[in-house]
Amino acid sequence: MILLSKLVSEGATSFACPGESASYSLPGMMTNAVTFLVSRQKSDGGFSDTDSSSALDTALAVKAIQAVDSNHPSISNAINYLLSSQSANGSWHNDPLQTGFALATFAPTVLVSSANDGVPDVVKSILNVSPTTVSRGYLSGNGLSLAGVNSPILLTPAAVGSPYSYNLGASGGAAPYSYGLAGGMLPAGLSLAASGAISGTPVVSGTFNFTYRATDSQQKVVFIAAQVQVAAAPPGGTPLTWNLAVGYNLLGNGGASAIDVSAFFGDPNKYDSVWKWVTAENRWAFYTPWFSDGGEAYAKTYGYAYLSAINAGEGFWVNAYSGETVQASITGWIDSAVFRQGGIYQLWPERWSLVATGDDRTPSDFNQALSLMPPEPGVIPLNFQSLWAWSATELKWYYYAPNLEQSGGLGAYVDSHGYLHFGVNTLAPTTGFWVAANGAGGPPP
Repeated sequence: MILLSKLVSEGATSFACPGESASYSLPGMMTNAVTFLVSRQKSDGGFSDTDSSSALDTALAVKAIQAVDSNHPSISNAINYLLSSQSANGSWHNDPLQTGFALATFAPTVLVSSANDGVPDVVKSILNVSPTTVSRGYLSGNGLSLAGVNSPILLTPAAVGSPYSYNLGASGGAAPYSYGLAGGMLPAGLSLAASGAISGTPVVSGTFNFTYRATDSQQKVVFIAAQVQVAAAPPGGTPLTWNLAVGYNLLGNGGASAIDVSAFFGDPNKYDSVWKWVTAENRWAFYTPWFSDGGEAYAKTYGYAYLSAINAGEGFWVNAYSGETVQASITGWIDSAVFRQGGIYQLWPERWSLVATGDDRTPSDFNQALSLMPPEPGVIPLNFQSLWAWSATELKWYYYAPNLEQSGGLGAYVDSHGYLHFGVNTLAPTTGFWVAANGAGGPPP
């Protein structure tokens, strides 16, 4: 791909093999190659042909994609994966080859040194030294590892499923400070408040590196590197519990495991039918316990797909005859980031998607999570057109739209159309919800 990109930059648009009449489009070949690589990107941002991401595969894929499109959305997630997988000694898997390729994916960064003494201004700010002071040779910590600057501050460890809280700090400026996420990602389930409080309940394990921004009362800003480690939940699985009402219920599988439809909704005395929307085919998939084949022949007759499983991150409808509680055991949770552009479950452009997520966010937080880079404080990104969730008890839609939140007109719009306000309600892992991509138009299918 790098060679093809070089040929295109020199003005070439196609080529033909000797002795053949067929001509091949160079831009088309590169586009197809990028599409193939992106199809191999995992939920953690890495690339591999196996189940687990590989630092070497990821570095090679990033370099190839960068040669075609340096702003491709898959690159940001891949870089985050490489950052999180770097070993404590600075290498990748103690392998010089992998380390060399991984380093080559990062753009060179020049830190400003106003005094031209080799000590970046950001370091002097943390050490309460004027940026114009020539400090070579006597700065405290010069030449050593400085937590928060060239090595991360280690936060209190967390664990999947356990409530967590930690208060970030800063020094050297004029209190009070305000805080925001400047780069990297917090573990799914945790959020950072402007006060510096990190709180929530982690839903995925791993090591998470991020950079936070601290702004003092005089609007001076410093950037501090941090890391939090999240331990896995105890073995045995995590329960996913649906509480059904009589009639149609819009449910979700926010877990990382697929759900066997017939195993949970196969009793004809309790359930009439189960439906999910297949965005790629733009049609419904159908299951009913009333037929011995689960309604497969019926579905084929009427142009539906046959529904056998609810996959991770999917929403679905269940028509129930009575109020029921149904519980499944799953192995993990789906993070909202997988629905980003370039993610493994990215939302289809200009279409409706019926989805679920496991990190228990408000619709506004879900919108923020779809951004490839954290938005500035107070900025409402427009990552989709609208989001809808169904209340089976009130028989009404909950409604959210980023553009209306941005303009301040969300509340009035919801009231004028008879919808329900989300308020502080979150998109629980058991909640299915419709997302209309920008340009989708109309109400849900």
